[in-house]
Amino acid sequence: MKRTTMFVVILCIFQLSFGQKIHEISLLQEKINLTDRKFYIDSVIDNRLDKNTIGKVQKGLFNLKHPAQLKGGLANSLQAYFDNSLPQEQDQIPIIIQVNKFQISELTRVADEFGFADITLEFYRGNDFLFSNKQHIEVTSMDVTRLHEENIREALKESIAEFNRSQWLTKMESKGTEVKTSEPITIVDNTSNQLSPTPTVGQDNNNDTGKRNSFTLGYQIGGYSLIGFDYEIRMFDYVGIHFGAGLSGYTYGLMFHTSPQRNSPYFNVSFKDGGFGMINAAGVEYGGKWVINKKSGFGLLYQFGIVKILKINQDFADILFKDGETPPFMTSMGIGFCW
Repeated sequence: MKRTTMFVVILCIFQLSFGQKIHEISLLQEKINLTDRKFYIDSVIDNRLDKNTIGKVQKGLFNLKHPAQLKGGLANSLQAYFDNSLPQEQDQIPIIIQVNKFQISELTRVADEFGFADITLEFYRGNDFLFSNKQHIEVTSMDVTRLHEENIREALKESIAEFNRSQWLTKMESKGTEVKTSEPITIVDNTSNQLSPTPTVGQDNNNDTGKRNSFTLGYQIGGYSLIGFDYEIRMFDYVGIHFGAGLSGYTYGLMFHTSPQRNSPYFNVSFKDGGFGMINAAGVEYGGKWVINKKSGFGLLYQFGIVKILKINQDFADILFKDGETPPFMTSMGIGFCW
């Protein structure tokens, strides 16, 4: 017993000793194919308040937090990525990127982990401001630490693609040097209050709840159905209403999410029908999603819980329960594909 206790103590000390080791992320090199690209990235300026890290990740047996950084530093790493992904070609215009926010984060909820990448970039031609955008990428998995590199690249690619579609060249040609920004390209004094505070970790930058609606098709989905569908309308950050039907039954109720994210775990308070009147029940289920495609939200949904039987046909009860005795409560589950 003493040896076991000593082993645990030593393990804890070992974990804590290396708890602050930097977690380095190396961006994979890839080509970004853009239609009619007229620019290349000439330089990257890091204009963040805190240049020491890009956030924290959770690693090890005790999910200890480690500061994260791009290998070689943010500006150098991004410049190398853009040099490879968007190589300079003849007659292209040099563009400067100013990084105002670059943050990764993780959130643990019950059986799932959530990984986030939040990036804010501004695009300049010399001192002339051309375009700015914000990207929010999220993923759900058992271990999201290994997915941050892919999230970062996806955010960068989407930011560049939006700039390419923004008609920035037309703006330059029509207004010339009159297109200026109220925040010059010169690196600002980061001790001032020119930049807005960093949002809370895990915050969804997209306030359009309509983009968080979801559709599910599967077994025991849409009531007590062999195959059915269910559609959720996210009314608020944490609350959505849902309804569905199938072969054969229907359901409706409320979903209470654990975070504002589209694919966050939820508690489903609902009414369920089977056989269109053969059985009625109401109860609570816990559900979550295994996301396969982060951009579309396509993945596998699962839910399980307990319900109270409100009404049941006796012939159906004799089939469902061998002794014919109907219990007041029974378990409930469902599984299907969601997007």
